[in-house]
Amino acid sequence: MWAGGTASSGDDDQERALTECGVHTQVLLWIELLKLGGYLEMIKHCLQTIMAVSLFTATLINVAEASEKRCGWLENPTPGNWWLTDADDTWIIAAQGGYSVDDDAWDKIGDVTEKEFVETNGSYGYACACLSVTVDKQDKRILKVHSFKQLPLKKCKDDRSLPKQE
Repeated sequence: MWAGGTASSGDDDQERALTECGVHTQVLLWIELLKLGGYLEMIKHCLQTIMAVSLFTATLINVAEASEKRCGWLENPTPGNWWLTDADDTWIIAAQGGYSVDDDAWDKIGDVTEKEFVETNGSYGYACACLSVTVDKQDKRILKVHSFKQLPLKKCKDDRSLPKQE
């Protein structure tokens, strides 16, 4: 190995040079496999890495494409509980003691009580809003809020696709 500015062998020089250049340890593994004549193992390892990177990239693309506009009743009936009920379903934004969307979302949503808001339980209640969001359709959760706009209550009251608020 590299010690005190001198190398103990040519292989160590090669390894040190690659490591100092920031080459991933996987490349070092491939070099070792080549040295041992493990060409098939190296190819298998390369293909596995490529497949993993491809799957990760495809997942990122699917999440990016999942951004959609959802409008409806933004409900905060009790502390820590928030959801959006639109024409399709009820989407969890936060559940007390459990799931919560990322902190950045709350900055976008802001204080909904400053505009048209109906109090149903002390300072808790509902508003009408449109959100651009990324959702998990299986778990009915909002994963990310890209933008938020509070609307007049009349907009949701007049929308026949939304359930009526009591």
